[in-house]
Amino acid sequence: MGLAVAFLGFFKLGSKIIRSSPESNLKAGITDILATSTPFTKLTNLVTSPMTPGDITMSPSLAPSAKVTSPMTPGDITMSPSLAPSATSVPTPLPTAINPSKTPLSTKAPTPAPPNTPQTSMSPSVTPATTPTPGVPTVPPTVTPSPSPTGLAVVINEIAWMGTSASANDEWIELYNNTASAVDLNGWKLQSTTGSNPDPVINLAGLIEPFGYFLLERTDDTTISDIAASQLYTGALNNACESLELRDNGGNVRDFVDCAGSWYAGDNTAKSTMERINSTQPGASQSNWASNNGFVVNGHDGSGNAIRGTPKSRNSANQ
Repeated sequence: MGLAVAFLGFFKLGSKIIRSSPESNLKAGITDILATSTPFTKLTNLVTSPMTPGDITMSPSLAPSAKVTSPMTPGDITMSPSLAPSATSVPTPLPTAINPSKTPLSTKAPTPAPPNTPQTSMSPSVTPATTPTPGVPTVPPTVTPSPSPTGLAVVINEIAWMGTSASANDEWIELYNNTASAVDLNGWKLQSTTGSNPDPVINLAGLIEPFGYFLLERTDDTTISDIAASQLYTGALNNACESLELRDNGGNVRDFVDCAGSWYAGDNTAKSTMERINSTQPGASQSNWASNNGFVVNGHDGSGNAIRGTPKSRNSANQ
C-alpha cells in the first residue's frame, strides 16, 4: 500500500481528492469515497478520440480523472485510480469477420473483360464466307439437284371421269404437289391398270409447282374453256370404273386409285367430279374421296356452263 501511495501522488476521484501521504489520509479518503453519492459508473471513462501521453481523461462529473501515460485509441477505457492504474487500455474484441489473426477475404471487385473481348460460345462454328479477290472471277458453287420426292409427294387429286355438261368426252384429271419444291414430271407416267388393254396411258412432261396443280385435259384445251391445261392427253376413262396409278421416272408407284366395281365418288348425272379429301392420305382408300358439293366450283366448260369441280384450285371436299 505504501509503494502505491508513493507512486501515484494524488488523484481526484469524483468530487474527492486522495493524497498519497500520510497513510491515514489515504484511508480517510477511501472512507469518504465510499460515502459519496456519486454512482460508481462515473469512475469509468470511455476514450472517444485518439489520445497521447500527457492528455487528461475526464470523468462524467467533468473533472480530470486520469492522466494518460501511453497512446490510446477510441474504444480504450480508463479506470479511476482506486480501481485500476490510470490510462489502462482495455482492448475491445474484434468481430470474427475482421479478426486480424485470420487472412481477410478479398473485397476487390472482379476485373471486367475489356470491350470486344471474344467470349466462349457453345454454338457450332460457322465457316465465314470467302471474300472475293479483286480481278479474280468468282466461280459459282456447284448445285447438287435434290433427289426425287418420295411417298405421296405428287398425287392424283381430282378426276372428271364423267366429262362435262358440254360433252361426256371432255374428261380431265388433276394432279397435286404436296411439297414445297417444284417437281419435274418428265419421265413420270399416269396410266390405267384396268383390262387387258389399259387406257389411257399418259406420259407426263413439265414441272408441277410447289403446292401446285397440274391439269390434264383430254384431246384439246377447250374442255375447261377458261383455265389453261398443263398437258393434253388422249384416251377415255370408263364410266363404270378405272384403276389408276402414278409412277415416277424410276418406275416407282407414287399414288394409286383402286376400282372396287365403281368409282369411289362423282356423279354422272350432275357432272360432279370425284375429289380427294386429304392429299396426304392414300388414294386407294374409298373414304378419302367425295363428290364435288356443287357450291365450291371453278371454271367453265366448252359451252360456258359452270364446272361442278375445282380444276387448279382447292377441292370442295378439302375446305
